[in-house]
Parts: sequence; structure tokens; C-alpha cells
Amino acid sequence: MNLLRLILLITTGWLGLILLRRWLLGRDSFPDNSNQPPSPPLHMVRCAHCGLHLPQQNALRKDTHWYCTRLHLEADQNKQRDD
Repeated sequence: MNLLRLILLITTGWLGLILLRRWLLGRDSFPDNSNQPPSPPLHMVRCAHCGLHLPQQNALRKDTHWYCTRLHLEADQNKQRDD
């Protein structure tokens, strides 16, 4: 029974220290990022060859089609020539 009391006392002390630390440091111990504007959402495009969605800034464009790699761009052009 004494061991149970000791464990309960240690646990209570540990929780008390955590609460005291939070109270002394303020409500949060995390930095306040509320003054930074959120980053704008990325415009996503779909690869005309494989269907992968990727950010437009990382994609390759040919006419009205977008591609994830030069290999897919060339493969799609070769496919169109063969048709």
C-alpha cells in the first residue's frame, strides 16, 4: 500500500510541476505564429499522360496540357503523332 501512495505522490508532483511551468511560461509554450500570414494554396494541375496531380510550378506545359516529367511530355507527343 505504501508503494501505491509513493507512485500517487510522484505522479501528482509531476503533474503539478507541469501545470506550474505552463502557468509561469504563459498559456502556451509554443511560439506565437498568429502574426504571420498563411501561405497561399498551391495551384494543382493534372499530368495529361499519367493523371498525377502536382503543383503547377513543378509541371511542364505544352499547349493546354500539363505534364509531370519531360518523359511524359515526349511520350504523349509521340502518341499523338502515331495516331
